[in-house]
Amino acid sequence: MGPFHGEREWVYAQDVRGKYHTIHRISASLLHVWLFVGPWLMLDGRPLFRFELDTRRIYAFGQIFTAQDGVLIMLSALLAAVALFFFTSLFGRLWCGYTCPQSVFIINWVLPIEQFIEGDRGERLRRDKKGVRWSTTFRKGLKFLAFAAIALALSGSFMGFFVDPRVLWTGGASTANYTVLAFFTTLWFVDFAWFREQACNYLCPYARFQSVLMDEETLTVAYDMNRGEPRQKGKLAKGEDHCVDCNRCVVVCPTGIDIRDGFQLECWSCGRCADACEDVMGRFDLPSLVYYSTEAELEGKTTRWLRPRSLLYASVLAAVVAAITGVIALRDPFQATVNRAPGSLFVVDDDGWTRNTFLVHIVNTQPTEGTFTIDVEGIDGVEVTAPERILASTAEATVPLVVRAAPGSYTSRTVPITVQVKDGDRSVAVPVTFKTQAKEGG
Repeated sequence: MGPFHGEREWVYAQDVRGKYHTIHRISASLLHVWLFVGPWLMLDGRPLFRFELDTRRIYAFGQIFTAQDGVLIMLSALLAAVALFFFTSLFGRLWCGYTCPQSVFIINWVLPIEQFIEGDRGERLRRDKKGVRWSTTFRKGLKFLAFAAIALALSGSFMGFFVDPRVLWTGGASTANYTVLAFFTTLWFVDFAWFREQACNYLCPYARFQSVLMDEETLTVAYDMNRGEPRQKGKLAKGEDHCVDCNRCVVVCPTGIDIRDGFQLECWSCGRCADACEDVMGRFDLPSLVYYSTEAELEGKTTRWLRPRSLLYASVLAAVVAAITGVIALRDPFQATVNRAPGSLFVVDDDGWTRNTFLVHIVNTQPTEGTFTIDVEGIDGVEVTAPERILASTAEATVPLVVRAAPGSYTSRTVPITVQVKDGDRSVAVPVTFKTQAKEGG
């Protein structure tokens, strides 16, 4: 890899097969199924999972969340961060190698497309060394067209988690939606065509702070120097187990590093080098020199999976999960807010009763239709006038609420009351105050 400000050094990754490649293909296939199919899935007439920014709603597996669920959304983001810390402390950068969109797209789209159109690593190197030629220009142009199509498909599928894909792909979305789509398509195209591994090396912060999360007992892709060094160029004598310096682990690396140089921030831990070395060493009936291990294991020590760092992350993770569980358990079945009608605090009617007028805003976040009624508690003999409202799922309405109290039912200028918004056996209590003409002190 060259410096960011220097001349671009292209990485021509060679194709490789093996058990880690198979694991990567399985995880990548599951992620692609979710990316391409997930936005289209519906549950009871609503999206299975979608962030609707215009309505400020999140649909998640039958539940509907709004801006009032900000605490839950914050806890969910914290859960993702702590989970990343916890699993990184144990298994290193498996996120980068097997689930990060950047590495998944490069390994499953960019590299296969290049190999299909321009040939294998050796052929691509020979073409580029010959300079600008018609065949090379044609192949690269065809490759860029393929990159643009893939970038559009991926961006459109991703946008489906924010906008109804049925509307997006039929031209019915807003100009802002298509502007965002164009932005992400351009971003991915530039990434596929030029930026690639540089996004991980220079932009992604994960590679920088992972060293804080990892220790000598963290699982990483490692080269066994005890068995591999000194290297022997060419074939080994039978029974010897040294590196033959074939460079295969280097040429298959999508970031262009040499795993034999030790731990490097550019490493994705994708295991491609381990597959390559296993293939080469297998020809000598020897185990691979590159494999998933820990620094402690390579030094002959025992790897502890339960250690202070991992236990700390696990404790925080458990606490966040408990907090999310508690918030969901105590979450109101629907949302209701009560505000005093603008214009006056109270009105004394001709019969001497005191009247307060409120506006009750109801948002039906339940997955089913609801019939909402309003009642008031806190003052004996109070008269309540509020129309019943039937709201479909995700619908909302503002209901006028008039509360009247007789002169002898209160002794204070400000009386705390509770507005009960009910839908069958489900209810939400909202505390407010009832203003009266009583003098301070009774």
